[in-house]
Amino acid sequence: MAYQALYRRWRPRRFADIVGQEHVTRTLQNALLAGRLTHAYLFCGPRGTGKTTTAQVLARALNCRSRRGAEPCNECPSCRDITAGTSMDVAEIDAASHRGIDEIRELREKVRFMPAGSRYRVYIIDEVHMLTSEAFNALLKTLEEPPAHVVFILATTEPHKVPLTIISRCQRFDFHRIGLSVMVDYLKKVAAGADLVVEDSALYLIARVAEGGLRDALGVLDQAAAFAGGRITARDIHQILGTVREEMLDEVAAALADGRADRLLGLVAALVDQGKDLLLFTRSVTAFLRNLLLWHAGCVEEPVVAPAEGERVGALAGRFTREQLVHVLHILTRVEQEMKWASQPRILLEVALVEAVHTAGDGSLVALQRRVAELERRLDHLTGMLPVESEAAAGLEGDLECSPPAGRVGDTARKREELPPVPRRKGDAENAGEERGSAGGPGEDGGTGAGNRPGDSREGREQTGTAADRAGGCDHLAGANTAETPLQARNARSVGDDAFDKSDAGSKNALRLKDMQDRWEQILDVVRGISRPVSVYLARSWPQQVEEYCLTVAFEQTDPCKDRLESPENRRVLEQALAVLFPGRWEVRVSCSSGGAPPEMKRSPEEQVDAAAAIDLFGGEEVELDRG
Repeated sequence: MAYQALYRRWRPRRFADIVGQEHVTRTLQNALLAGRLTHAYLFCGPRGTGKTTTAQVLARALNCRSRRGAEPCNECPSCRDITAGTSMDVAEIDAASHRGIDEIRELREKVRFMPAGSRYRVYIIDEVHMLTSEAFNALLKTLEEPPAHVVFILATTEPHKVPLTIISRCQRFDFHRIGLSVMVDYLKKVAAGADLVVEDSALYLIARVAEGGLRDALGVLDQAAAFAGGRITARDIHQILGTVREEMLDEVAAALADGRADRLLGLVAALVDQGKDLLLFTRSVTAFLRNLLLWHAGCVEEPVVAPAEGERVGALAGRFTREQLVHVLHILTRVEQEMKWASQPRILLEVALVEAVHTAGDGSLVALQRRVAELERRLDHLTGMLPVESEAAAGLEGDLECSPPAGRVGDTARKREELPPVPRRKGDAENAGEERGSAGGPGEDGGTGAGNRPGDSREGREQTGTAADRAGGCDHLAGANTAETPLQARNARSVGDDAFDKSDAGSKNALRLKDMQDRWEQILDVVRGISRPVSVYLARSWPQQVEEYCLTVAFEQTDPCKDRLESPENRRVLEQALAVLFPGRWEVRVSCSSGGAPPEMKRSPEEQVDAAAAIDLFGGEEVELDRG
């Protein structure tokens, strides 16, 4: 007899032999035992998971003359004919090649006839989603009310393409991908039955490549047996599949951890020289880094590597943080999608690896900490420029000049001498002078008092004005309840100038639009430090409206930079810059304006163009023009 492929030789013939689909086989067996059979079944799931095999086992069980419980005997003429594909009552239809309405009309004519020698006429329609809309409509009525002797079994890998009217008339079963450990155990059983010696690492590699499809795994094992003979190693699997060896994956991970872009680019060049598929290499690296991430997450429910490789994976995973692995995986999964349609996938891969090296070498968490430290430094610098604290100290000193308790004038004077001088603005000094003038004191009217001579000490002025302080200090304090003190006026002006309230209720105060316009250049400088391209987009905009912590940025109606800034990533850059200058959680909105920017916000064309940022954004170079 001619050689049979392993997946055909080991094809299950009983429900008990079907691997990894107990939720399906148990339901069908119970239905057979109880006689609760339906007229139409829909088997959904990935390729190689046993949909067609289960349909054939069910067809044999339905027509078996010597059924043992729910299992077919596989010995009666009906079972043998169905297994050989010669049964008159079981028809397998490939919907990919019989997808038209004419084939379905022919099927509708045949279903009226009684079975030739079996109990049921069974129609197995594989890849049913390939039928046309007209064919589905023709099948619908027959599927809804078929003859009592007809059973339909529909199989598909894409159930979302099957009309809901068809699905609602079937009993649906979803086949799962077969787990890695279950598949490895089954491959060991097949290898032992086929007199093959296979390394455990090779079995795990085959199971990973199969991605849950047992038929694919058996096909790879069959090919490896033809290549290597009776003993199969992981190296043999890599050679026949063109996959990347574990040693190279270790080198890639080590280069990412060490920040060695040169080593990564050298590995890519070596793969190109060997004729390897770069897309397959990217998938292998992504899967390997996923294993490292699972190790970090403590995933022990499903082994992802052979037990002997656990220590090696753990050692490599320890060189990364979880945040680094997540960010690198984001980069590689994105470039994997882009490489499918790229004319030069090598360039995309090299750029992605260099970006990943920067991320893994610096560390996203470390970079974030540096960023936060820089923002705090800038915030401290801006806070130090605010005059609120110095003005409050000046007001406090003015309050200390009001009447102290009797008998403690000397103590007050000594305390004032110990206080450091507080810088004041010119207007504050004048206000303080007016305040003291209103209190009155000996020597102020006649000009002969010690307080009028600049050379006199403060202690002398304190002793001279003690009587007046006793007389007028209380009046000054009483008037503070009805009249606004200079300290309150200065604080009110300070809040208006800074347009930001640093108290607990600060989130309720609005930032005035004019203040935002005045500091727009400073905001652009902070944005430029985070992202130069975003600063180029913002250079063509202006602040239009401020409401609480929501800034609306306006563009001209035909400005293409508006679409650029509307992306969440670019708006987030501006929100970060606003948080640096005006602490709080900001939201940025983008709008159009037909009136243009306010006159005070308009700039000359030379100011609107940042040559360095434009060169950085578009990847150009600066050249000199010969105007002679």
